[in-house]
Amino acid sequence: LLGIATYAVVGLLFLYEVGRGALFAVEGKMHGLSPLLFWPLATFLPLFAYIGADFVSGVVHCAADNFGEETTPVVGMAFIKPFREHHRDTKAITRHDFIEANGNSCIVNLLVLLPCYTFLDVAHNGLAFLVGLFVLLFTAAILGTNQFHKWAHMDAAPHFVRRMQRAGLI
Repeated sequence: LLGIATYAVVGLLFLYEVGRGALFAVEGKMHGLSPLLFWPLATFLPLFAYIGADFVSGVVHCAADNFGEETTPVVGMAFIKPFREHHRDTKAITRHDFIEANGNSCIVNLLVLLPCYTFLDVAHNGLAFLVGLFVLLFTAAILGTNQFHKWAHMDAAPHFVRRMQRAGLI
């Protein structure tokens, strides 16, 4: 719960800063990057973040399946065990509540999100804004991957989820 709450607070604070940066960009007050480069990159960043999160989550899943043990200190019980449990019991993930299914992802996301929130001047620097926007969207998409995976294994996912699955969005 602490991981999710901390991720939510830092994420919302960072979203506020990114929003301020977006306003500065619209007003033409963003420094450090030409508008001819800034706007096309900003437009496609959500897609890049979503694809990047899908790729990284696949790499992490593969690593958790193949390296280390459930008894490995620090990461074994928290990260490796949940990945491997899923292969022993494919419905196990559907019995986890939101906190259990997504809490560890939030903690790992904080390792990226917190330094960006602390050190990037996303409200005034164009490149910092783009990096910050990418990180914000990327970490949100990483959080989504576990939830999407949980929904994929449910016998009866919510209606809006089934529609997104049929459309190939998740």
